[in-house]
Amino acid sequence: MKKNNSTAAEIAAVFGDETATVEIDGKPHVMRPLRLRQFSNILTHIDALVAVGTIRIESLEDAKEFTEKFDPVKMILRGGDPVMNILQVASALPRQTLDNLDLATAAKLLKALWDINADYFQKKLMPEIETTFGGLTMEGLKTAVSGLTESVSSSAAGITSQTSETTPITSS
Repeated sequence: MKKNNSTAAEIAAVFGDETATVEIDGKPHVMRPLRLRQFSNILTHIDALVAVGTIRIESLEDAKEFTEKFDPVKMILRGGDPVMNILQVASALPRQTLDNLDLATAAKLLKALWDINADYFQKKLMPEIETTFGGLTMEGLKTAVSGLTESVSSSAAGITSQTSETTPITSS
């Protein structure tokens, strides 16, 4: 199926089309900007990091400060399973592959994820949220994203049930 060039350009303008490549086990692995379902899943793991005090994001200002001081090595060392889960969601690498990475490679992978998404969050998403919603809290943002992904999932489930007898895909 041929993609409409204007649609592809619009998607690239909103989500960015930058990629980053990290060598894993001698092979290049391409990291891409997060998409809606990934973003929603990652917010769940960020909640776990906030709950144990690894990061503190209670407002958009906190989020901006966090982005400016992000340290991938420190995040991996202090973040434990939630950070590994974030990497798994964002990279689509098997958990066993991630568990066997050395610290330097894991940090490169997390930094690649961060770098390709930071501009989008800082320069596009945050100003739009501030303009559109004013003082939206991180909790409000999570609720909005969760509602969008549930709506997309419900629509997709309805289409699937109308077209075939397949097993629904669930996120892990």
